[in-house]
This record gives sequence, structure tokens and C-alpha cells, in this order.
Amino acid sequence: MDRVPGRGRAGVHRAAWVGAKEREFLEDFAVIDLVLSRSFAYGRSLLRVSNLTDERYQAVRGVPQPGRWVSLETQFGL
Repeated sequence: MDRVPGRGRAGVHRAAWVGAKEREFLEDFAVIDLVLSRSFAYGRSLLRVSNLTDERYQAVRGVPQPGRWVSLETQFGL
């Protein structure tokens, strides 16, 4: 992987090359995940909420990430 400097504003240099393509910097984002767990005699159950605030963001340009995602998980002990 070669690193080639690029010229930014006001003569500030930034290196942002990955292979042959320039890296693009995306907007900052914050995602909150929540996990609630309850133990029982036979196992436990978990309620997971990913992206609690339903934040719209892209970790890779052009690939939107899913909104709020809810799942229920149950584990049994044998």
C-alpha cells in the first residue's frame, strides 16, 4: 500500500491514498446499542436493540447502514 500525499486547503498536506484510490472522509456518527438480559433457572433471554436512535449513517460511502434493529435471543442450558 503506497501512501501519496495530497494537497489540502491553505497548503495543508494530507495523505489519504489507499492503493490507487483516494480515501474519502465521511461525516461523524454515533450509534447506541442496548442489551437487556434476564436469567432464568433454565437459561436466559436477551433483548438487543441496535442503533437505538435510528441514526442514518454510512460507514462506507454509498452503503447506508440499517436503521434500528431489534432482536430477541433465548439461551437454554442443557
